[in-house]
Amino acid sequence: MAQIVADRRSSAVKDFLKTILLLELWVGLWVTLKNQFRPHITVEYPKESVELSPRFRGVPRLRFHPQSGEELCIACHLCETVCPDDCIHIVSEKKPDGKG
Repeated sequence: MAQIVADRRSSAVKDFLKTILLLELWVGLWVTLKNQFRPHITVEYPKESVELSPRFRGVPRLRFHPQSGEELCIACHLCETVCPDDCIHIVSEKKPDGKG
């Protein structure tokens, strides 16, 4: 019984000190000050550009031949991979002329 009362009392004292000393406020201020002196990672987009990874392949899109208008799909399955709804399914096959 005495242990329970002592635990409640110490818990009440801790809560009282947290309230009086505004512990959460000081923790928040510490986080703000700590991050104030870190290097910025935000890029001002129109003025600056981000360095792209050498493996960046760009936005997938279907290309067409400029003169004939023929599709230049090489069946890389990238469209199928990046489709968020998983509604694109590609079946690849060789063309009669051996391309593709």
